Amino acid sequence: MYNLHNKGYHDDDLTNLNDKIASCNATGLNLAMNQITERGIRHIAAAIQTTNVSVLILAENQIGANGARQLSSAMLSAHCGLEELDLRRNHIGSEGARHISLAMQSLKFLNLSGNDIGDAGTRYICSALQSTKCVLSLLNLNSNQIGDE
Repeated sequence: MYNLHNKGYHDDDLTNLNDKIASCNATGLNLAMNQITERGIRHIAAAIQTTNVSVLILAENQIGANGARQLSSAMLSAHCGLEELDLRRNHIGSEGARHISLAMQSLKFLNLSGNDIGDAGTRYICSALQSTKCVLSLLNLNSNQIGDE
């Protein structure tokens, strides 16, 4: 695991991320609790398509729906081997949940807690779960303004 948890990283600090991950042959990337926005996701998206990263932890950043869209596009790449994704508390909303739902077929673990995805976002995720291609075994949707929550 390449651990950059709570290191104060900003979007511009991620420019050489591919090289850093490749040099240590990491299969996991922990960028939780930094200041990463949708601008920094392009570097992360490139990394998950060109390295052996199977675990990505982006909890408690600010990627928003546009960051989720970029991440989803990268996840759909044939070269992406992502199996675990933690996007807890990233302000992705229902639109971000829609983007993630389009690319979650290969995920075994998905944490979307605290993203205010609401009922609409939950419907997108539930629809993806019904796919025969879906291999998800653990899903966390806590604190998302779902139903009577």
